[in-house]
Amino acid sequence: IGDTAFCQWLIQTATTHQKPILVDPKGNCYKKYAGATLIKPNFQEFQEALGCKVENDLDISRLGFELKRQLEIDTLLITRSEKGMVMLNQDTREDIHTKVQDVIDVSGAGDTVIATLAWAYSNDVSIHLAAIYANLAAGIVVSKLGTADINYQELKDVVLKQDVLSKTHKEL
Repeated sequence: IGDTAFCQWLIQTATTHQKPILVDPKGNCYKKYAGATLIKPNFQEFQEALGCKVENDLDISRLGFELKRQLEIDTLLITRSEKGMVMLNQDTREDIHTKVQDVIDVSGAGDTVIATLAWAYSNDVSIHLAAIYANLAAGIVVSKLGTADINYQELKDVVLKQDVLSKTHKEL
């Protein structure tokens, strides 16, 4: 069984059982991820999947919504390092900004994002709030040396410090 066939079987099986599929994509062929709940490329991976350079925010939205439509996914979440994240849902774009901080090492930040998304979403947190948590978690990890981990208390402390639950994504 090929890579695409396996991914499609997995997505179909999860869909049948009403389970979400969150993907941290690899490679530039995203057809294998069609029908997933969420795909989370970083900005470079997003450009590679499109096969072109994305010049501005308008292009991110236009090309991102087109990719989302082609793949029939619910959410496209593009991580952009210090620029935060762009989340495309239905017909809406949400920018999730990062707090400027000392960046020691970006190793593992993307893995932290997808892991935090999966943890939060599986605990009935909205995808919007899960993305905010993931952004904050990545901010903690990049302030550490090497491929670092994060624990629940660290994330909880940052969420409470940022007063995330009473703010909108635009205020973060």
